[in-house]
Amino acid sequence: MNILSDLHNIFKESELREDSIFFPEWNLTIQTTVDDLRDNAAILSFYLSNPEWENAVYECSVGIGSSQEQAIGMAIGSFVFGMMSAVKALMKDLGHSLGNCTCEFNVGHLQTSLDNQTYNWRVYEGDVVTIGNKSSETSSYWNIVKDDVKNQLGNQKISYIKIYGAKNGDNITGECRINDIASPELSKKIADHASAWDVETFVSQKQFIFLRQEDAE
Repeated sequence: MNILSDLHNIFKESELREDSIFFPEWNLTIQTTVDDLRDNAAILSFYLSNPEWENAVYECSVGIGSSQEQAIGMAIGSFVFGMMSAVKALMKDLGHSLGNCTCEFNVGHLQTSLDNQTYNWRVYEGDVVTIGNKSSETSSYWNIVKDDVKNQLGNQKISYIKIYGAKNGDNITGECRINDIASPELSKKIADHASAWDVETFVSQKQFIFLRQEDAE
C-alpha cells in the first residue's frame, strides 16, 4: 500500500510528489512515515508544513484491523477525518477552495494575554473521531479545554491542540497536547471526562483544534 498515493486519491486537489503530497492552493505539504507495521496494526506519522507556519504540524495515527492493509487504512482514515478536518476549516476561513467539499465548519474566537500584549485567535474545531459506541456523543472538546488553553499559548502564528480520550473497562486514558507538548492539567480533564462514559467495551475519541493568530490592527 502506497500511503501517499492513497492520500492523493482522497484529496484530488493535491499533487503527488516523490516523498510528499502538495496542495498548491493551500501551499501545504504532507509527508508521512510508517513507524510500526504488524499483521493487524499500523502506526503512521504525518508531518504538515506551510511556509507561513513557524513549525511543522505532527500527528501520530494508529490503526487496527484484520490485516495490515486494513490497519493502514484505519490509520489513514483517522488522520483524514481527524486532523485534516480542522485543517480544512482553517483553509476555508482563509478563503481557499476545498475541492469537492462543501462542508460547514465551526469557527470560534479566543483572546489571550502575554507580557501585557493581547492576542486574538480564530479557532477551528475538527470533527470528533469516535471508535466504538457510547451512549452519548461529544460534539466538541473545545468548551472543556478553552479556559486553560489561554494560559498555554504563546505568540506563534499557528497552534494546534490534540485531544484523545479512551475508556476500556476501568482503564481510562486522557491526553491533551498543545503543539505536541503534553499538558498534564488538560490531560486530566480529558481523563475525567472519559471516566464518566457509559460504555460496555473499548471506546475512544480524538479531536484536533487549530488556532490562528489574527494580525494586529
